[in-house]
Amino acid sequence: MLRSAVAAVIAAGAVLAAALPLRHLFVETSFLRPALLVVAVVVLLGVLVRSATRSVTAVFVAQTLGLVGTLALLFARDTLWYLVPTPQTASAFGDLLLQSRETILGYAAPAPVNPGIDFSLAAIIGLVALTADLAAATADSPTLAGLPVVALYGISAANAPSGLPWLDFVLPAGLWLLLLAHQTRDQQRRWANHLLGGPGEDVEESARRDFVRQGVGLAAAGLALAVVVPAFVPHLPATVVGTWLRPAEDGDGPGGRGRVAISSEIDLRRSMEDQDPSPVMRYRTDDPSPPPLRVGVARRFEDGQAQIEPTGRLVELGDPSAFGLPMVQDATRTTVVEESRIRAPQLPAPFAAESVDGLGRWSIDDEGVVRVGSAPDSYAVTYRPPLTDTDTVTERATTSDPDLLPERTPYLGVDEEIVPELEEVLDAIVPADAGPLQSAQAIQTYLRGSEFTYDLELAPRGAGQHPISHFLDTKQGYCQQFAATMVHLARVREIPARFVVGFLPGAPTGSGQDAERVVRAADAHAWPELYIDGVGWLRFEPTPGGRAATVPGYSIERQGGTATETTTATTSAPTTSETTDPGAVEPSAEPTDESSWLSRLLWAVVVLALLAVLPLTALVLRERSRRSPRPPAEQIEADWDRLLTDLGDLGMSATPGATPRAAGRQLVHRSGAGARGTDQMRRIVTTLERARYAPPSGAPSREDAQQVRDDVDDLVSRVRRSRAGGSRVRSALVPRSAVRWWAGLPGRVVDQVRRR
Repeated sequence: MLRSAVAAVIAAGAVLAAALPLRHLFVETSFLRPALLVVAVVVLLGVLVRSATRSVTAVFVAQTLGLVGTLALLFARDTLWYLVPTPQTASAFGDLLLQSRETILGYAAPAPVNPGIDFSLAAIIGLVALTADLAAATADSPTLAGLPVVALYGISAANAPSGLPWLDFVLPAGLWLLLLAHQTRDQQRRWANHLLGGPGEDVEESARRDFVRQGVGLAAAGLALAVVVPAFVPHLPATVVGTWLRPAEDGDGPGGRGRVAISSEIDLRRSMEDQDPSPVMRYRTDDPSPPPLRVGVARRFEDGQAQIEPTGRLVELGDPSAFGLPMVQDATRTTVVEESRIRAPQLPAPFAAESVDGLGRWSIDDEGVVRVGSAPDSYAVTYRPPLTDTDTVTERATTSDPDLLPERTPYLGVDEEIVPELEEVLDAIVPADAGPLQSAQAIQTYLRGSEFTYDLELAPRGAGQHPISHFLDTKQGYCQQFAATMVHLARVREIPARFVVGFLPGAPTGSGQDAERVVRAADAHAWPELYIDGVGWLRFEPTPGGRAATVPGYSIERQGGTATETTTATTSAPTTSETTDPGAVEPSAEPTDESSWLSRLLWAVVVLALLAVLPLTALVLRERSRRSPRPPAEQIEADWDRLLTDLGDLGMSATPGATPRAAGRQLVHRSGAGARGTDQMRRIVTTLERARYAPPSGAPSREDAQQVRDDVDDLVSRVRRSRAGGSRVRSALVPRSAVRWWAGLPGRVVDQVRRR
């Protein structure tokens, strides 16, 4: 009992250590407290039930009920009837899961935490702890316990904004190795019994020292290699950056990257494929949800291709209306760039700047684009973000008189050849009486729908086919196509629109609001800005998942009078969400597989479920053979069959048709059970023969049957621990008894049908 309790505690520690990296995916760590509680309940119940019974089913049921009950007390206490879950409890669980699903689909890492996220993470961590405890302590298979632990760690590794710290890997890996070491002590002692030593030499102690020294050395070397080797594996930078971000001619920057700049013809695909980890920017900001960093604005399109030209009218800072913003947020924000590798004259900056410090010669135009005479290595921008409150934007857009935007014509031009096609699309997706904001919301919803696919590889375009027509036909593209198409659709609807390029906000390198953020070439992004009368220029995000920015709440079609802002992930550097409107609810999203955490989680659950089918079948078959009460003779026969089955799963079987005595000798020889195992097998076989052949007066008693059961349990457990790790994993994942049961299932079904 003590050994299994220690194993349970170590396994729980490994699970919690594997759960700690989840903190990189969320802005808060409130989920750790309920997770710690549910893990403690699972472990404690396992220890208590195992002290009273060896039944795997009893342990599993008790831990499952404890897990569900703890979650109900923590998250749905009002639905309990004297601490007993009710149908309302299941409904509350469903609501929490739905809330977490919407958050996972809607936000990029680090995402906000809400009760749904706390519940889902606590439930997942509790289930992993239950599975690891079942393998390590109940089934006595620590190797198998590593599978759920690594699956939990993999969720963080696959979705974290950047590489995980080395300690996040070493801690769970080290605890799993400790679990293996704890479970192999008996095996090491048996090895010592077969060693020869000189007179007076303590062979067992010498073997123990050698075993510990070699095991610790191998474990330490394995962990060190896993941490150190990735640091020395070279990451080859791309030799061609592309036509938008291109290598500079003024020397290399930090990390081997030269300065990059924008060309007049935009093609972001190669920039987003750039896997060079060298930063193009490092900055800090007091904005809790920093916006994308604008670098250029395109009014004009040539054959559907946006053209960036410095056509904006230069203005003085301090008047937001100069940028087409009659209303802005009350609070100002500051972004301090500590390193920039962007070439002059472009300067990445949020919209819309109120002051810029640390520059030489510079200017800003009426589109909010900052230009510099020479590229600075560092600078600071204070800005007042555009209005984003959903209710205020909606009210202003529907009640305010139209603003007189100077020179609206440059923002309304569309190639005549595609106007009929665009009008047909608009007639299908936008209500005839919709205003500008409602029309923009409908266009964004259409482009973010399930019909469209985010893909950096475009389908071949036919000769003479317009790029916008091609995109609407194939419904496949990346941010550049989505943004350009929304601009064209808005312009046909008489909504001024422009095409903006820049960088996503990048990934934070630490925790806390003031953490440094790193922007890489792969964070290149394009989005549309639409002019809404009464409000001014507003950013929209039609790109569905993949590399995309925050989706403001005002840009989402209102359902039931509410809307909210959401976020989608960037492959290179996810962004945090913008401030959510009070009382808002999350809309459903249609992310691609690239951004869907939920799909990854579901696939992991499916894989784990498939892996668990055969082991659980074997457990059920084993527990069925232990059912009681039974007459002693029947119980002894059942335990003998169980012995043959369990040893068969471990790869040891007797000759078909052999007598119990002959089978016992063969199994003892093949298992290497030693003297103790030989004595146990002799007692088992002798009692079995008495049960079969002795007269009633000499038949075994219930005490004899219980002794056989104890001998079978102990013998199987010790033989399992003596097997090599690969054999134990195979026997646990693919037990022969379960394979035979499933293989014979069709025949049993046919026989059952025939009997009826």
